[in-house]
Amino acid sequence: MIVDPTNLPYYLSVAIASDLTGLSAKTLRGMVRSGDFKQAVHYVKPGGTGRVRFLREGMLAWMNGSAGEPAQSDPRQSPKVRAGCRGNLNRSPELAAVLADGM
Repeated sequence: MIVDPTNLPYYLSVAIASDLTGLSAKTLRGMVRSGDFKQAVHYVKPGGTGRVRFLREGMLAWMNGSAGEPAQSDPRQSPKVRAGCRGNLNRSPELAAVLADGM
């Protein structure tokens, strides 16, 4: 289904956000869980419920690659990658030396 972004409500259901972005609902929920989308920038959880409502402006900005999307040109800046590197550094002094030289 093609969605006209000019006629979208302020709060988007997962189904409408899925139609807008072309991503599946499962993918969108996964991106919320993984931190790719930021609460109060890309989505809200009204009333403290588990239901996610995407914000029209945040999603349109994300789709355009502009405001609301943190600049992370270096993938090592991702919290998941940093945590993984710390764990590997603690286990392997050789890896720590290689990564320290490369960073």
